[in-house]
Amino acid sequence: VLTLRGGRFEVAGVGGGKVVKLKGFSADEGSSGLGMVVDKGFGYFVNPTGLTVYDMADPRDPLRLSSLDIPTKPTAVATHHYLIFIFSADTLHTVTAANPEAPSLLHTTPLPAPVTAAHTAHNFLYALTSKHLLVYSVSKTPS
Repeated sequence: VLTLRGGRFEVAGVGGGKVVKLKGFSADEGSSGLGMVVDKGFGYFVNPTGLTVYDMADPRDPLRLSSLDIPTKPTAVATHHYLIFIFSADTLHTVTAANPEAPSLLHTTPLPAPVTAAHTAHNFLYALTSKHLLVYSVSKTPS
């Protein structure tokens, strides 16, 4: 489990909660709307300018693999297999990380309101706004 604390990620359950510094990480924790999802050995870190992918094979020493700029500041992130869903104020950016060393934008979808939290379960993407719960059906395999 990774927990962001003061610009560092604390890795729980590894060496008693060792604090690690992600290479290439810099952000204002209080105002950046950051999120990180670890799935199938890769960490998908959303920062104010986009996505950074880390190899988490050794959680004590995450390895930065790649990055992808997103044109608007991200607010939430969720994954489903190798699909990464990055939300910004008015857009859902669907990214494939089938090749974690070269993530690519598949498409964008307009949003009715800013999303503050997102989660995937059972082939559905759930996104929360201040007034709505948005539900999208998602594919198991990136196209």
